[in-house]
Amino acid sequence: MREILARRCEGLEAGDELFAGVSEDHLSQMAGRMGSPKFMLHDLRKLLATVGERLGLTSAVLRRILNHTPPKADVLHRHYVQLGVEDVRQALEVVQAELLRLGRDG
Repeated sequence: MREILARRCEGLEAGDELFAGVSEDHLSQMAGRMGSPKFMLHDLRKLLATVGERLGLTSAVLRRILNHTPPKADVLHRHYVQLGVEDVRQALEVVQAELLRLGRDG
């Protein structure tokens, strides 16, 4: 998986989409050829959310990273608090570092 993701990230500019124009089935097939177990793109989102939760990221930050809306009862984060890319950059870098560590250490 790391090889596939590294190859996909080469030459990306700010605002580019990592999987633009790539179907979920195609990505899963590429990973399978590299020896990865079958997975769905949503599994990568789940992995990011799980690692972020274990690292203590707030629900608001995780929702922004995953582009989820807060529950209707959460008026504060639904209407008033607006987190942007810069607000979650450091948290996302922490998750990235942890994923790299997990990949190295197993």
